[in-house]
Amino acid sequence: MIKPLSHEKFTTQPFIVNFSKRFIFQSILLWLKWFAYLCVNI
Repeated sequence: MIKPLSHEKFTTQPFIVNFSKRFIFQSILLWLKWFAYLCVNI
């Protein structure tokens, strides 16, 4: 069970920040893979 007091500490903001960081990180990885793919083919 989650206590109400500890539950209040966890706002939605850290989750959104963590999600956006992960999204940006995956986007950068995708760009790097695409760039490497282009370099290999050229």
